[in-house]
This record gives sequence, C-alpha cells and structure tokens, in this order.
Amino acid sequence: MGALVVGGPSTKAAIEDHLRRMKDTEAGWRSPCWEELHQLTDEELRDLRDHFEGDPIAGAWDDEPEDAAGVIAADAARRERQLAEIDSYSAALGVAPVRTMVELFDFMTGS
Repeated sequence: MGALVVGGPSTKAAIEDHLRRMKDTEAGWRSPCWEELHQLTDEELRDLRDHFEGDPIAGAWDDEPEDAAGVIAADAARRERQLAEIDSYSAALGVAPVRTMVELFDFMTGS
C-alpha cells in the first residue's frame, strides 16, 4: 500500500482497485493481509542450504528440520505462535484480530 501514499491521499475504492491488480491480493479487501507460507520442496530446501552454506547471517541448519515437510510444519507452527501473540495484543487494546486487508486498513485508520 506504500505506493499509494506517494501519489497523495487515496480513496478506499482506489486502494481496493490497486489491491485487485496485485498478485496476492486479487480478492481486494477480502484478501488475507498475512502472506501465505511458501510450500517449499525438498529440492528448494537443498538449493537454499547449498547457497547459504557457511553464511554467518543464515546461521546453522542444526536446529532446522531435515526435509521440506518438516520446514513447512515448523513455519506453520511459528506463524500460529506469531498470530496468537499479535491477537493477544489486539485483545489487550480491545480491537478485533486482523486477518484481511480491510481489517488491516480499519485498524491502521481507526475506522
């Protein structure tokens, strides 16, 4: 949504038009605001590990699952923990959990 701000204030309809033109938000306001988890393959996992082998920023692979299914499951569990934590902040603020683009917009604008 940052690109819309550069051109000045936009209407809610203009923002939805922009969302509908983007790859992951074709459903407009009903689109999820959380990026879908990547469904990694074993080959992609091997390529990533080969590419980042020895990279100090990437860290060690010792604590990561061996196969793509394990990585996907670990990512899903991590996402669930993150959403639960964010939802607890929302509850403490007395606002609804944010799952769609319109909920994110309403949260950000105080609508």
